[in-house]
Amino acid sequence: MIEERQGSKTALGVAWLRAAHQVIDSPPLILEDPAIVDLFGRAPVEHLRMNAGALQTPGARALRSHVVLRSRYVEDRLKLAEGRGTHQYVILGAGYDTFILRQPEWASALRIYEVDHPSTQMEKRARISRR
Repeated sequence: MIEERQGSKTALGVAWLRAAHQVIDSPPLILEDPAIVDLFGRAPVEHLRMNAGALQTPGARALRSHVVLRSRYVEDRLKLAEGRGTHQYVILGAGYDTFILRQPEWASALRIYEVDHPSTQMEKRARISRR
């Protein structure tokens, strides 16, 4: 159960995996998400770089791939839907998703709604304001 003033640890873990993909994986990246790195700040990102080897085990790579592939698939499908006239994007369980911060040109007219636990949303907004 999430404490009243604490964001979701699961959502933070997913964000960490997305950040790791940006920092330690070789190009071409499955998902270009520089905004996720900004949400963590310099020290945690440096920690990722210093411990990259521990994050390259088969299990760690599989989990990271699952997370970024899932996001990439959703965004590719959203692009197709937008081309067919979709005007809204609702992200349920948004966690620390950064689509709104790196919104591509094709999505500029979309109305984006993020739905998550209030504590997670507050933590995300705080991280964004520190960028």
